[in-house]
Amino acid sequence: METLQELVNLVMQKRVKKVELFDENSRNKASNYFKLFDGIHNKYYQNDQEASLDIYQCEPTEKKYLILKTRLKKKLLNTLFFIDIQKNGDVSDFEIAWQDTFQLLYQAKVLYLSNSFRLAIPYLEKTLQKAQKYAITSIEIECINLLRDYYSQQESGYKNFLSYQEISIQLENRFFAEQTTERYLQELNIQFIRKKYDEESLIQKASEYLKKSQELNTQYDSYRIQYNFLRIKTLYHQIQEDYDNLLKSIKEQEMYLQKNPQLISSKKVEALQFLNLNTFLHQKNIKSTNAFFEKLEQPKIHSNDSSYWYELQEYHLLTCLHTQNFIEAAQVFQKVISQNSFRYQSSEKHKRWYIYQAYLHFFYKSLRIREIRPLIQNSKVNFRLSEFIEQTQPSPNKSKIGLQVSYITAKLLFFLDKLDLPSMRDMVRDLQAYTRRYPQKDMHYRREIFIHMLQVMVDEDFKFYPTRQLTEKYSHELYNTNSRYQGGDDLLEVLPYEVIWQIILEKLKDYRYG
Repeated sequence: METLQELVNLVMQKRVKKVELFDENSRNKASNYFKLFDGIHNKYYQNDQEASLDIYQCEPTEKKYLILKTRLKKKLLNTLFFIDIQKNGDVSDFEIAWQDTFQLLYQAKVLYLSNSFRLAIPYLEKTLQKAQKYAITSIEIECINLLRDYYSQQESGYKNFLSYQEISIQLENRFFAEQTTERYLQELNIQFIRKKYDEESLIQKASEYLKKSQELNTQYDSYRIQYNFLRIKTLYHQIQEDYDNLLKSIKEQEMYLQKNPQLISSKKVEALQFLNLNTFLHQKNIKSTNAFFEKLEQPKIHSNDSSYWYELQEYHLLTCLHTQNFIEAAQVFQKVISQNSFRYQSSEKHKRWYIYQAYLHFFYKSLRIREIRPLIQNSKVNFRLSEFIEQTQPSPNKSKIGLQVSYITAKLLFFLDKLDLPSMRDMVRDLQAYTRRYPQKDMHYRREIFIHMLQVMVDEDFKFYPTRQLTEKYSHELYNTNSRYQGGDDLLEVLPYEVIWQIILEKLKDYRYG
């Protein structure tokens, strides 16, 4: 009873008189708050104009609509204090524990700052125990510092003060080490994904950070340090393009998560699966790719309705194309577009699969692989070459360069098949918008070499021997420069540029001398 009495007194003295929360189940369904919330939630309103006209029949700049928005926002922000993170594949046990201990710490600090020490100290000790169980260092430090502060003011608390002071020093050192490995990982990652870096200096920095994080991992017993060390190691091999060791590092991460299930979340698992498939693609390892998908399907691990499933299938199709398993690529295409959920995928995804279909149609038509046609043509995705050819070229977009170059190159291949040289000239001219005057050795080097070779072909009036001779140096560079594709549209090669170039040379040779 004494505990409840103290809490009642504290709440009555200091609580906010009116807590505005949003609960859609208890709200008056006719209220404007609910109308705005429900309209946004169910996507009846796409913008402020639609919402203000429906609710108040006024412009969105009117004061009454702005006040309604502000108050709804305040209610929703207050409701965030009561978000319940349920255990599911998206959230790890560690993340749930972090939220629980964070809430406990907040309550303990409120009690402590209100001088309710009789309630605050047991609460802090309870929070500390849970934080220690999951090694949540930042919350451990907060709890320890408050307990140390409390016992520093108690005449009989000297022993407890010394104990907590020693623990505090240890925790601060561990926390600094965790933050250091976190910074190493973030710094390497941002430089890698920006695609604008000096390769030698980044490899040197990655090597240095790997060594330092390994030392910290040996020195401290911390989930966070060990996991960051493994991720830095993986990134180091990725930057080096050392795919054999990269696969070993991925396996280390997977085994570490299996041994520490409290850290597992679907986000971590999916990231490792993508990295595995990306590595197989760079290695042109169709055997391992097929083994991955056999395991994925039996038993079925991921729903065919998920966006993630479609992204996995893209890797399967690309690896089939890069290894020139065209019939298998067509089978993957058929599996994807036959899903009922395909129609609900984004328009961007539809565009990508439309371009994949164009390349498969080219192989059916040019290489006369008849088995492909029934796999890629049906009433839902009937490919018409004339429509594809007549489509206007997209405006250059930096984030979609690889996809757009693949689209124009597909058109070029169809014109090549018909030996429509004027149209080929037009395609090469369009591709010039996606390259610099002289190829530079960075992430876009392969694309720029390829486009430069196409320009040489046009300058030499499509003559086979002069074209082959003048592009021999660039062709060698292309074969000895790895793709840097990491997913997305920027560095996409539906078919490797060196394979496309070989198709072009063979056709030119037949055209002139066949």
